[in-house]
Amino acid sequence: MAFDFVFVWLLVPAHLATALLAMLAVFARPSKPGTGILNIGIKRLACGYLGALVATLLYSVAIGGDKFPLLYILIAPLVIVIITVIGLPLFALVSKFGFSSLFGVLLIALICSVAYSAYSLITFEPYNIWCHANEAACMARSPIYFTFAAILIALGFGLGARLPVVK
Repeated sequence: MAFDFVFVWLLVPAHLATALLAMLAVFARPSKPGTGILNIGIKRLACGYLGALVATLLYSVAIGGDKFPLLYILIAPLVIVIITVIGLPLFALVSKFGFSSLFGVLLIALICSVAYSAYSLITFEPYNIWCHANEAACMARSPIYFTFAAILIALGFGLGARLPVVK
């Protein structure tokens, strides 16, 4: 299977990134409230990434069944990149308006997942013969599963970063 090569290729970097995040979460100095990166500090940010990775693991177990390690290794780098490229800039934007909380993170996840789901419904057919042969991949394109994954990962990030529920 072609994914076996990708699995082995991504396994070491995924473990190294997780180990680096764990070391930052344990050994970084906590910053004072209202200072640091995004007003939460590097330690809480690393804990947020670890929470998102734990939520990704839970999602992979729930949807992947016995192939969850492969699914996790394929999804985890994408989750880290998406949080870094899309999530953190949007979190910085909503924190300017006073929504730097768990509610703000969930709101970002909901808006992004609804926007992507609307895009995927417009560009892809909702059901075709390919979906019949590849049900798991077609299910991943479904708006319900994507929204569930986005909210679960955002909840993991928010709880890991110990964000207040409402600010």
